[in-house]
Amino acid sequence: MRPSNLLQLSQKSQSFLTFLSPGPKASGIVEQAPLYVNPQQGQSVNITCALKTPHEDEGIYLLKTHVQPEQVLYVSSQNASTVSPAFANRLEYSKEGKKIVITLHNLWRNDSDVYVCAGVVKNSSFLSASRSGTMMLIKGILLLVQS
Repeated sequence: MRPSNLLQLSQKSQSFLTFLSPGPKASGIVEQAPLYVNPQQGQSVNITCALKTPHEDEGIYLLKTHVQPEQVLYVSSQNASTVSPAFANRLEYSKEGKKIVITLHNLWRNDSDVYVCAGVVKNSSFLSASRSGTMMLIKGILLLVQS
């Protein structure tokens, strides 16, 4: 398996390794928007993830993948969810079928990262991920004090 098909994440003492579905069969299974967001510190953004597969899904993940890799959100097909402690009280989502809209609130600089949607298809050992993800770069707030 090529390194590009591997995503390694760690969260505190819990580590897990997920294999991404390789090859053209994975193309287009997960759609994600937007491609890029550049909000001010304190603002909110929406990330939309949609599974485009006729197969039954087990759930959808939102993962931070580069600066500080972690699982941000997991929502099962039964709508049970797990939210990262870093986003507790700052994350909302609405799910309809195989589409989920995730709103991240009160963003701060440490939230800058690449966010990737990934789906788990029933009876599959692979996680199918969006090829592009959403690059989020939070703008800081500059205060000017006049004397």
